[in-house]
Amino acid sequence: MMKMKPTTPSLQQELLRILAFVSTLKKKSTVEKISYLRDEPAIRDSFESNNALVAWLEDKSSDVIFAILSVFAVGQGHIFLGFESIPDGTEKMDQMVEDLLELENFYGIIGGIIGYQATVLQLLSTKDNKQNSVFTDIHYDKPKGISLSEDTPQLRKIVREGIENLGEMGEIYPDAPLAKVLGSTQSIDMFKMTSKVSKHLKEPEMAGR
Repeated sequence: MMKMKPTTPSLQQELLRILAFVSTLKKKSTVEKISYLRDEPAIRDSFESNNALVAWLEDKSSDVIFAILSVFAVGQGHIFLGFESIPDGTEKMDQMVEDLLELENFYGIIGGIIGYQATVLQLLSTKDNKQNSVFTDIHYDKPKGISLSEDTPQLRKIVREGIENLGEMGEIYPDAPLAKVLGSTQSIDMFKMTSKVSKHLKEPEMAGR
C-alpha cells in the first residue's frame, strides 16, 4: 500500500492558522494562553515529546513557558531539540529565553512572537495577492550611497569601519506605513531585534539540530 506523503501547508493556510492564534490569544491571560496552546494537538505533540524541555520548564515562570510555546505555535519548536546534550546547553537556553521575552514584550502590541510571525506572513502573501494588499501604495526609493559593486581599498576600509561600528548605527526610524505595520512610532533597532533568536541558530552545536 502506498504511503501518502504529508503535504506542506500553503502560505495562506499558515497565515490563517497563525492569525487564528493571534485573535484567540489576545483575549486571554498568560495562564489561559498557555493552557490554550498546550491543548492544540500539533503543539502538544511536538512540545510534550521534548522531555528535556518540559523538565527544564518545570520551575520557570508563566511568561517563559508562554514564550517557548509561542515558538512552537509558529512551527519552530525544533530549535529546542537536544539542547541538554550540548556544552553549556542550559546557559544557552537561559540566554535564548531572555531574548524571546524581550521579543515578546517588544512586539506585544501586535501579538508578540506569534503576532510578529503573522505580520511577516501577511507581508509575504502580498506578493501573490497584491490587489488586496494594504501595502501596494508603499514605495521605497533606492538610498544614496557608495556602490559596493567594485572592490577597491577605499571600499574595503569603509565596509570594515561600517561593520566595526554596526552597533552604533543600527537604528531605523519607521515611516507611517511601517509604524502602522509594526504598531510602533518609536525608533526600532532592527539589527538588535532581528538577530535575537537567529544568533542562537548560528551556534555550531545548535545549527545541526
